[in-house]
Amino acid sequence: MESVGKFQVYYTRILKEVTELKEKYGYSNLSKAFAHWYLEKFQKMSLQDIAESIIDGNGDNGIDAIMLTDDSVLLFQFKFPEKQSNIDKAVDEKTALKMVNGYQKLTSQRKPRVANDAFIGYWSEIKHKSIFSYKYIFVSYTGDLSRQAQDALETHIESVKEATGNEIRIETITKKRICDLIDKSQKRSVVDIRLKYSRLDPSYNLGNIANSWSGFASAQDVLTACVPAMDVIFDENIRLYEGNVPVNEGIKKTASTSDSCYFYFFHNGIVFICDECKNSTGNQTAQLSAASVVNGCQTIVSLKEVLDKTILQDDVFLPIRIIETDDFDLRAKITEYLNSQSKIKDSYFLANKVQFTRDYTG
Repeated sequence: MESVGKFQVYYTRILKEVTELKEKYGYSNLSKAFAHWYLEKFQKMSLQDIAESIIDGNGDNGIDAIMLTDDSVLLFQFKFPEKQSNIDKAVDEKTALKMVNGYQKLTSQRKPRVANDAFIGYWSEIKHKSIFSYKYIFVSYTGDLSRQAQDALETHIESVKEATGNEIRIETITKKRICDLIDKSQKRSVVDIRLKYSRLDPSYNLGNIANSWSGFASAQDVLTACVPAMDVIFDENIRLYEGNVPVNEGIKKTASTSDSCYFYFFHNGIVFICDECKNSTGNQTAQLSAASVVNGCQTIVSLKEVLDKTILQDDVFLPIRIIETDDFDLRAKITEYLNSQSKIKDSYFLANKVQFTRDYTG
């Protein structure tokens, strides 16, 4: 019997929405309707822009959608399997070569002999623009590119680089990434914060999976960054503020008395997690996108109480750590493990399990 997991559950629910779009707009196949679904949900495109971008059909030359800016072109291929059993398949070499073929005809000096009106329209527009950047985006509710597909694309990209000097970038948005985007869209809010720090250095990194920084900041600067978003910044923190327990009283006492200069040594500090961290070293400010405090709720709330009483000392500094990853499952694990140093009651877990909102369940 076929196992049922997260990807299978999401497939069934996305299939329902995609099928509805297919019937509503008369799309010829699920993948074309899936393109509409993705561009509307995650690119936030209007119906008119979606209609102009999707060129899938006879004469599309292997490209399903095109987004054109002043100096760059995004080329999309979309795939939504007809059967759930196919969601673990990889994007094959044939599919990758279709993208290559489309690029070659789109950038050719000669007008393509076989192309639909939408393709010709983009070909003409590109011909009269100064385009320096192309990106191939494979959006597929399947696995990643196969090894053969990767090899074919790498060979093609090298040849383009040698001939034109231009880089072609590749992005794959697989079933896991699509589920992450859905999970993220279901959060109550997306918080961007600007954190002033005293020191911040690169720390342990895992390439495209996760990066991190560590350092310290003043309590005042941490509160300045966090207080405006206090109602949502702890969304991913599974341990809520526990009130007047001894550790919180200790935080408040240290931050407001002559021991304040030792605060850094007495407390664990704050761990932020975010989709992206931009570090401006000139003015010592980190810009965190889709940020959450996953460890340090007790500290921030206690320090705010001290601040509100105007007894927060100027020399209160605390350790900070920033983790950058847009992998939703990894974020959930980091949140859980950072809050498991001591026993966590079941009541601390606040809707971290996957749930579809009405937007996704109909």
